[in-house]
Amino acid sequence: MIRSGDGELTIAADLEVTGTVRVNGISLSRLIDDAIIAAKSATTTTTPTTTTTPMTTTTTMTTTTATTTTTTTTTTTTTSTVSVTDSMQFLRELLNECNVRSGGSLSNFKDLTDDQLRKLTEIRDCLKGSIGDDEAKLLAPALAQLPKLTVLKFKEKSTWSDKKLGVEGMKALAPALEKLTKLTRLEITSTPLGDEGVKVLALAIEKLPGLTHISLTTNQIGVEGAKALASALEKLTGIMILYLSANPISDEGAKVLAPVLAKLTKLGGFHLGGTQITDEGIKALAPVLAKLTGLRDFVIGDNQIGDEGAKAFASALKSNHDQNNELYKNLGVSLNDNQITDAMKTELRSELPFLTELRL
Repeated sequence: MIRSGDGELTIAADLEVTGTVRVNGISLSRLIDDAIIAAKSATTTTTPTTTTTPMTTTTTMTTTTATTTTTTTTTTTTTSTVSVTDSMQFLRELLNECNVRSGGSLSNFKDLTDDQLRKLTEIRDCLKGSIGDDEAKLLAPALAQLPKLTVLKFKEKSTWSDKKLGVEGMKALAPALEKLTKLTRLEITSTPLGDEGVKVLALAIEKLPGLTHISLTTNQIGVEGAKALASALEKLTGIMILYLSANPISDEGAKVLAPVLAKLTKLGGFHLGGTQITDEGIKALAPVLAKLTGLRDFVIGDNQIGDEGAKAFASALKSNHDQNNELYKNLGVSLNDNQITDAMKTELRSELPFLTELRL
């Protein structure tokens, strides 16, 4: 073996040397000298391999050049925090000519100090303009500072506004809502919350056992949202008002809600108008609703309920009333704008004369 500087040359020959040795006409010493020169002049790692047979010596030189490129990516995350002071000022700007109640008397929001804002008990239908996700993030710190609040209504004033409360906004508001332990009424209407947003909301309100009124109309709530609400309602058995109209809850959602409704023994108002419910859905609800003797207002109009579903609902009510004719004297039912035939409407009026009102 012969080593030289940056290269290494190995020559193996099955030859007996007695004089000048030639391989294919070239002297062995010449081959060795040439290989050493090549090894010294190499600019990268060189590995020569020589294989010799009794008659032929073959030398192979392999040169490998490697290029490595390193790319470094730097991610910068910026977190923006809204101060309580800024949030309180934002709350003042949102409130506009509304019923803001503090300590039992109406107050002008412009004149309220931070301490006075913390004593607010009601905020009703008074948001200036619309609340989108960005506004919700600004409002959240102030909302968490209102421990006496019992009534909170987020009501979309303009259907044309591009500011809509969505999932991200609800994620910002949810921790603040959890702190409103005296809240009894919550209304959030006409938003694109959808199932994901309502899932976030449900996890927050289930921590508010004092809630008695929940209105979530027109929020794009589907089956998954109904499931989330049903889970929350399991812990909110004091609910007296539950409005879920104008959401695509469908029959599957109605079936999910039915079992938990049986536990809401104080339920007095239940709205499911325009929720894509058919005969199948109302048949699932009927036996449960018939047992809610405190029910005063049941709305399930503007759906796809036909004669079969209407008959099942009427039969459930009549069966209970036959056992106790004091039931349902204060109950009004709305079944208008469904697919009920005139003949069935006549039958329903005959079967349910004890209702306070029957809208068909």
